[in-house]
Amino acid sequence: MKNSIILICIYLVQQFISAQNGFQNIRGKVKDNESEQFLSYVSIGLLRDTVLVQSTQSDELGNFEFKEIVPGRYVLKAYFTGYKSLHLVDVIVISGKETLIDILMQEDLKQLAEVTINASFENRAVNEMILSGGRVFSVEETNRYAGSRGDPARMAACFAGTQSTDDSRNDLVIRGNSPLGLLWRIQDVDIQNPNHFAIPGTTGGAISILNNKMFNNSDFLIGAFPAEYGNCNAGVFDIKLRNGNNERHEGTLQFGFLGTEFALEDPLSKKLNATYLITYRYSTLKLFEALKIKIGTDAVPNYQDASFKLNFPFKNGDNFSFFGIGATSKIDIILSKFDEPSEELYGENNKDQYFGSSMGIVGATYTKSIKLGLFLKGTISQYFSSAFEKDFDIYRNSDYKVDSLVRKLGYEFKSNKTAFVLNLQDKINSKNLIKAGIHIDLLHHDLIDSIYLESGYAFLNRIQSNEQSTLMQAYTQWIHKLNPAVETNLGIHMQYYTLNKQTIFEPRFSIHWNFDRNQSLSAGLGMHSQLQPFYIYFYKIKNVKGSYEEQNRNLGLSKSFHSTIAYELSISNNLRLKLEAYYIRLYEIPVNSLIRSSYSVINEGAEFGRFFPGKLENTGTGYNNGIECTLEKTFSSGYYYLLSSSLFESKYKGSDGVLRNTAYNANYSLNTLMGKEFSISKKGNKMLTVGTKISVAGGHRYSPPDIQASKINGELVIIDSLRNSLQFKNYFRLDVKLGYKINTKKVTHEIGIDLVNALDTKNILALVYSPDPRNPNDNPIKEEYQLGLLPLFYYKLDFTLSIPNH
Repeated sequence: MKNSIILICIYLVQQFISAQNGFQNIRGKVKDNESEQFLSYVSIGLLRDTVLVQSTQSDELGNFEFKEIVPGRYVLKAYFTGYKSLHLVDVIVISGKETLIDILMQEDLKQLAEVTINASFENRAVNEMILSGGRVFSVEETNRYAGSRGDPARMAACFAGTQSTDDSRNDLVIRGNSPLGLLWRIQDVDIQNPNHFAIPGTTGGAISILNNKMFNNSDFLIGAFPAEYGNCNAGVFDIKLRNGNNERHEGTLQFGFLGTEFALEDPLSKKLNATYLITYRYSTLKLFEALKIKIGTDAVPNYQDASFKLNFPFKNGDNFSFFGIGATSKIDIILSKFDEPSEELYGENNKDQYFGSSMGIVGATYTKSIKLGLFLKGTISQYFSSAFEKDFDIYRNSDYKVDSLVRKLGYEFKSNKTAFVLNLQDKINSKNLIKAGIHIDLLHHDLIDSIYLESGYAFLNRIQSNEQSTLMQAYTQWIHKLNPAVETNLGIHMQYYTLNKQTIFEPRFSIHWNFDRNQSLSAGLGMHSQLQPFYIYFYKIKNVKGSYEEQNRNLGLSKSFHSTIAYELSISNNLRLKLEAYYIRLYEIPVNSLIRSSYSVINEGAEFGRFFPGKLENTGTGYNNGIECTLEKTFSSGYYYLLSSSLFESKYKGSDGVLRNTAYNANYSLNTLMGKEFSISKKGNKMLTVGTKISVAGGHRYSPPDIQASKINGELVIIDSLRNSLQFKNYFRLDVKLGYKINTKKVTHEIGIDLVNALDTKNILALVYSPDPRNPNDNPIKEEYQLGLLPLFYYKLDFTLSIPNH
């Protein structure tokens, strides 16, 4: 091990001083998109712009390779009798690592001479069952867009129909739905919240745990999704983890504001074609603190995460893989030590807060090829998550000196899940594909939560539960190709939760019609439902006898009906226009059952905290509707752009029956992204990239505060009847990304900076209760702002090593 580390260091130093151009290979496999069978003797061409560079054919096992390719961006075309031709754009080659690509081809019912499907450009989802409301995204996209920070959620906020809610977090509002309605799925396993500093019940966080160096091409869905996705009302991230390189030892080192990390991949056995891929990341700000480097805040986020995947293919087409992700995060916001108001990066001026969270998952997947076109895929996994918080209210005198610290809040939530997933897929013939499956989640929650009530000078135990439950989901769906231009997906999803003993059946339907060579229509309909955040079921509420009991244990699921229709025009090989309209009906939404109130769970997720609304009943309603437009040019001729816009309305009714704006009804959003790549050397091995993103949207909805009630309660209290009746000024943000890349022999150096909110625009986030003890007559309600200018730098090194195999 010691010798290997020394060899790596010597090798990297040698490459640092090398000025020689590097070459690299493109390798991969060609498969049938539906049956995943290898396709032999497929003709494949590699082009730079319109010039053919090399051509080859896949071998009997579907393998193909282009050798000694000059670094740059390429177009890959594949042709095979009986299949639609494939056109992959923006294939990136760097000298530091091989480019690995799986080519997935779709069978053509009737061979058409001029049919071209541009998989990267058309953004057809990886999952062949997704005919409407979904698109593929790649690692390159999570890195390319200014302000995305390598995060799939922040990247997706650039797409039509999606919005971020807070610059410091990655929660997503999808078509006016609460961020709580988002489902994260990794390797077929549903995950609660794969983010650092994850607050229980939410789906976002400050920093993603998911390292994009682990990603294969994955899917993002924003409505009317097919039957295999359940327990979600808004959207889905279906993340696939890639395999490591099966022929070479490769690695990445990266140092940046958001983390110091490495990734290694290696053939475990070239004879068996087995591989591994591992990543690790640690908080750079915590490293700065250890080195006594001031970073402008004493509340330093401490986090780390790691992930891995081992893959073992078999000669008969079967495959076994083992994967895992783990993370911890912690932050202490101690404001009582300051003698004057402090502008911390995090927290409020009247609280000391201690917060931490962790999560981990390990799983194994076995894929069994039963016969041509029929395979079985099973996954078993163990998942855990935990979060804790301790809050102390700070009481100061008129000189801003601390009089006392009073423990206000404390909780610790621990959850475990053993998940079993079984999927069966059968390509019956060229016209019919059936997929069915079952998901079983064995859940265990160990929860405790207490809050201090000043009225009684005692702690109230709001939650104390140690309980097991089971969530069972099953589905079946059938894709039928009516003719070469029209295909349909008909399916049904079933869900049963043992805690409230509810069984729900949800029919789904979608259709895709290529009515012209360059034009298509798609539509989707479907019923969807979702459980409430798990701790709501165990929240203790005072009953008529004055004692506390769990009155929400039998609370039902929130439900929605999605309908969407889309038109898509391929203007050229690299330019497309997409128009989409949707209507979402929301019903059986939990609202307050004890009094007539404007409260509805539909608004939760906007303030990123846990919520304790009292006794609930499933009688609330709402709706979202809108139109979206996307004009997208993929990266070609050295540049790209993406224009996305949305006009929408999001309304709801609480138990008082009044129609109001939801917290997410910004009414419109607009994103403009552009990027250009410049070659700045004669050899073509040095590249400068410039990217920009402009985001404009309607301001956040907010409610007028009740100042006297806020003073009495020591926290923000709103006027219930006027909930979401006001709106902050419009949101505007400019992000700029600059990058410089050098390809040397077997090493690629990349340095860049991402300027988030480059103009330091003051966007209002929310109102907060933050009294100043030096001015007791001052208004205690203050405006809290989004992030100001945030420069995020990074330096990345991709390299290939000639270390002997194990």
